[in-house]
Amino acid sequence: MIASLFLACALAPQEDWPGDSSRIGKDAEPFRAVASLTEEISLLNLINGLCLTRAQMERLAALARRAGEVRDAEMKRRAETARELAAALAELRKSLIERDGAIPP
Repeated sequence: MIASLFLACALAPQEDWPGDSSRIGKDAEPFRAVASLTEEISLLNLINGLCLTRAQMERLAALARRAGEVRDAEMKRRAETARELAAALAELRKSLIERDGAIPP
């Protein structure tokens, strides 16, 4: 049970695999499933190989939960930065189109 909790907290959102899913479309899902299952199996093997005590597993689960919280906060921050960058790039593109590519003085 604790190992399952640890895995739920520890698994980070993965980048699409392979490459950009916009090029793969609906076919990307099996790749994500394989990557996720492979990572989960690797983590289970690692956890089982460590022969941790219950107290150690509980501490590890708590750390994994905290790491997940930090990761989620960072992903939100990055998403906001990406939105700001996209808006700035769209504005630049519009400006370049209106000026036929000429750089303003």
